[in-house]
Amino acid sequence: MKKARRSKRFVALLVDFLISLAIAAIICIPTILALINCLINVTGRQEIIALFVSALVCGGILLLLSILYFTFVPVYFGGQTIGKRLVGIKLIDTRTGKVPEAKVILARETVRVVLVVVTVGISLIIGIICKLLTEDRLTFQDAISHTMVVEIEPDNFIEDIDSKGGKE
Repeated sequence: MKKARRSKRFVALLVDFLISLAIAAIICIPTILALINCLINVTGRQEIIALFVSALVCGGILLLLSILYFTFVPVYFGGQTIGKRLVGIKLIDTRTGKVPEAKVILARETVRVVLVVVTVGISLIIGIICKLLTEDRLTFQDAISHTMVVEIEPDNFIEDIDSKGGKE
């Protein structure tokens, strides 16, 4: 299997980031509006505490949704997120050459999200650098979960879309 080109991984990441950002914006609109209102109208302690708790809950929901998006979309679409699907790449298990099991993808994405939170985003930057600049193009979560992103052959890409597209 041919490793995914850096440009394809970058475009897939950008597409998936924009999708995640759109979902986040929709979910967090009430919190953002409350924050703006709180900043315009200086309020008491209880409102500020409620806003802070609301922001924490919203952040937690977004982290959970990120894990779910990057886990269940690839499980449903044969190792592909929407971004990966658009550019013709997919996630495989390096031991089998097949799409990883759901539990492997879940562990991979949970590690990614936890690392981003614990390192305050630094691991995300390091992951992007690893994808773009290293020979093997693996991120930390790829290395520990025995996964990698590969190109789909043009003939197989159409078959892949037909066979894994929608469940009827």
